Amino acid sequence: MEVTYFPCDRLDIINNQSRLSLFREMGKDLGVFRLFFGFIGSVEAQTQVSGCTTISSSGVYVLTKDITSSSTCIRIDSSDVTFDGAGYGITGKGSNYGIYVYKSGTTLTNVTVRNATVTNWNSGIYYQNAENGSITDNNASNNSYDGIFLGSSSGNTLTDNNASSNNYDGIHLHSSSNNNLTRNNASNNSNGILLDSSNYSTLTSNTASNNKYGIYLRSSSSNNTLTSNSMNGNQWDFYSTSSSSNTIITNLFTDTKASFTYSGNIKVNSSSSPAGDPSGYSSIGKYLDITNTTAAWVYLNISYTDAEASSVDESTLAMWRYNGTAWSNVNNSGVNQGQNYVYANITSFSVFAPMGVTTSTTTTIRSDRGGT
Repeated sequence: MEVTYFPCDRLDIINNQSRLSLFREMGKDLGVFRLFFGFIGSVEAQTQVSGCTTISSSGVYVLTKDITSSSTCIRIDSSDVTFDGAGYGITGKGSNYGIYVYKSGTTLTNVTVRNATVTNWNSGIYYQNAENGSITDNNASNNSYDGIFLGSSSGNTLTDNNASSNNYDGIHLHSSSNNNLTRNNASNNSNGILLDSSNYSTLTSNTASNNKYGIYLRSSSSNNTLTSNSMNGNQWDFYSTSSSSNTIITNLFTDTKASFTYSGNIKVNSSSSPAGDPSGYSSIGKYLDITNTTAAWVYLNISYTDAEASSVDESTLAMWRYNGTAWSNVNNSGVNQGQNYVYANITSFSVFAPMGVTTSTTTTIRSDRGGT
């Protein structure tokens, strides 16, 4: 559709209905008039920020330069705020907060923090009593405690953030429920992603690597769903204490894709084979080390591809457990060939691996003798 731009001296038609005929004569109707001025009204005003400040009014605020400070730098105590770091750095001196979203006695809503680099603070980005906001495309690294911290903050979306090399947690949710974490990287921290007394959150396609604990659920963090997250190089990829009714769906533990539900305190990690395969059986190269610190059970599925199962009779696949000296078949385990996973209900813990009967290979040697 072609849009005609009119000289400014014709803007008086807004308050002069009789002059709408000007638009009709120029081949335009009222619909285009409204569309044109809708474009003008949709332009969002922006306030430039060049130093540490307190934001107390709604609007869009854009950082225009790098900032270094020893005091909390960007304070947001209003709802309906977007703070855009525009890729600039907000650097501290080891204490306080880089970006601090909080107002005493008030629950803030719809606060967005994006495109900022926050380093060398106590916590890089800190939300307290803030709901239905978003934290997107930030680099929150090399902080004394947390890269990103949410306290008593629900309904927020954290997407595409890098929270790495923090002394304690990459991303820490405390008493914060119904949050969505997607495609965040939390590496080289003590805890990659920590949920502490936090429920009903969804973690999808995040990466947690080279931490002490990749993803850690503790203190009654329940009814959370973890889907397609990647954990590798951690001391323990997944750790859960005093938490229940969490669902782990097709998460990747290094190169082992697993889903499970559980009860009790458990730790899960990728593993290499602790011993050779039992006679007549072959593993498909997938191992998980699962241990418990209280009475516990795990209903475990380990996924595989057709190529990975090509060396065994697929119909014989089952879960095996290494007891420290030998492998044994887990009772009542089996395989779902239609959906390519091996399942088992586990109550005794150790290293687990799907194994099946080794496919027999017969080689025929043919000798053709010619003669005269």
